[in-house]
Amino acid sequence: PKKSVFVITGRNAENLNETKRLVAQDAPGVEVVARVMDHSTATFDDYRKLITDTWSKISAADGVLLVHNVGTIGDVRKYATALTDEKEIDDYFHLNITSVMTLTSAFLEKFPNGSNISRTIINISSLAAIKPMAGTGIYCTGKAARQMYMRIIAAENPTVKVLNYSPGPVDTAMHKALHHGVKEIAEAARGMVESGTLLTPEATSLKLVKILETQNFQSGDHVDYYDRT
Repeated sequence: PKKSVFVITGRNAENLNETKRLVAQDAPGVEVVARVMDHSTATFDDYRKLITDTWSKISAADGVLLVHNVGTIGDVRKYATALTDEKEIDDYFHLNITSVMTLTSAFLEKFPNGSNISRTIINISSLAAIKPMAGTGIYCTGKAARQMYMRIIAAENPTVKVLNYSPGPVDTAMHKALHHGVKEIAEAARGMVESGTLLTPEATSLKLVKILETQNFQSGDHVDYYDRT
């Protein structure tokens, strides 16, 4: 809606500014605040500062929505037992799980239970959170852990609406990386392309908006693009 404020973060200032330009082009009444932030190294204090620095833009809102879209796929050329580099594993989980946990904590510290404001948290999940796939050991593990964390947030904060949204197979750089993975995942990824089942980012985003509008889910639920809502 008009008068909305989007606070977007990422490592690349150029990409952030391009996103800001596209939003201004399609939704001129929406304000976008772009902040360069590397979630692979960000700390709880960094997230506190992010919210404090943008507080003047968001403090008067009648509803706040936190979207966890950070995500990397890991090295899909390796089977699970080949994941032997402890630093590689730790770095992966910091970006894909730890940063999500600490940002959520900073968000709920500023908008605690008892706030007279609508609070929603969206975790961009995946079928990988509930279904094992060869070659995606670290990705599946991260998605499963992240989804369980969100279910705990829902259980501990009954006035917060939490959604784990699985966007389906989307035509992105991440999906293209699967083509270079181990045999099983590469064949599955190529099959999706050949069958024409890949979704556009626009299509799955519109489905997410519809889900949020209908509110036909229980807090903490995993809802897939293909689920009836």
